[in-house]
Amino acid sequence: MTTMLSHAVIRECQNPECKFRFTDFNYLDNPISCPFVGFEVFIKETINLTEDDRKNKNLKSSREFIPILDNV
Repeated sequence: MTTMLSHAVIRECQNPECKFRFTDFNYLDNPISCPFVGFEVFIKETINLTEDDRKNKNLKSSREFIPILDNV
């Protein structure tokens, strides 16, 4: 049986030189370290993934997706 996720979070590294951001589906605010520099990361944004919420907003996402290719 699969469980539908209801939330995701965007976490950000607290190292001012790194500031790496990534999506985490573990909604709990457990201490997590940046995979690159080892600094603590904090939740910057919470995203509601429920279908009802997306239907009620009926808006296009304001986020722009820009792929970044490195060492290709």
